[in-house]
Amino acid sequence: MKKESCSTVDILKALAHPTRLWIAQKLGNKEHCVCEFVHETEFDFSTVSKHLKVMSACGLLKTRREGKHIYYRLTAPCLLDFLKCLTPKGCSCADGKDGVCRCSSHVTKKGK
Repeated sequence: MKKESCSTVDILKALAHPTRLWIAQKLGNKEHCVCEFVHETEFDFSTVSKHLKVMSACGLLKTRREGKHIYYRLTAPCLLDFLKCLTPKGCSCADGKDGVCRCSSHVTKKGK
């Protein structure tokens, strides 16, 4: 059963996973499909899809279908401003021009 609306607590719970935070940060720059996330991480298609489903269930994401691919984007890009406020000082998340988290403690990327 799909919820009509999510509370703030539900939204924060949906973001309370390192991979989902990383996905949110990536989606702040542009829309992505599942295959792009799979390519950048050690996770398989189904794992990434499950994370996206959790985020979509709370209304954090919008989708667009193009052929066989579904592209995801944030419904509220201002979410990234909130996440920047939570970044601990000294964390490499604060580095870089795109604001995307690159901490190995947050998400495991391929090749690392």
